Amino acid sequence: MAFKKFYDKRGLSVVIATLLLVAMTIVAVSIVWSVTQNLVNDQTSGAKACFDILGKVSFNDQNTCYTGSETDVQTLQFSIDIGDIYVDAAIIEISEAIENTHFEINTTTSQIDYLTMYDDSQDISLPKSNSGSTYIFNLNDAGFTFVPEIKIIPKINGTFCEVSDTITNILPC
Repeated sequence: MAFKKFYDKRGLSVVIATLLLVAMTIVAVSIVWSVTQNLVNDQTSGAKACFDILGKVSFNDQNTCYTGSETDVQTLQFSIDIGDIYVDAAIIEISEAIENTHFEINTTTSQIDYLTMYDDSQDISLPKSNSGSTYIFNLNDAGFTFVPEIKIIPKINGTFCEVSDTITNILPC
């Protein structure tokens, strides 16, 4: 009978040890899951803002051209089309072999060196959703000598996205 009491106690401690191991495993997995989920959410929050921009922030190829010759450019006319999406701002990058520049166009009106609206207005702003605007950039005054390429980088919900459109073969107007 004494042996049976000892056996029961030992069996009980194995059950308790097993339950404790299972409980500690559940707690450890919960902690790892919580930390991992927070890290993943922090890393993907910017990507969520930029997920659906393909084709919604772009240049209008038909309204993008240059004046002057290929080796003595004067101005670059470019048109930005915004689809069914709200864009906070856009960085426009203009580059060629010797020169490059970039500037940010916001939804609020501002003035940007060497840039005017198509109607010669100095008040530059980004088009609203489902619309477009045309701009004239004075390449000659900005120091450009060759036909550049142009890129647009949208800013959505405070996050700059990847380049959404590039034109490398700009034709004369």
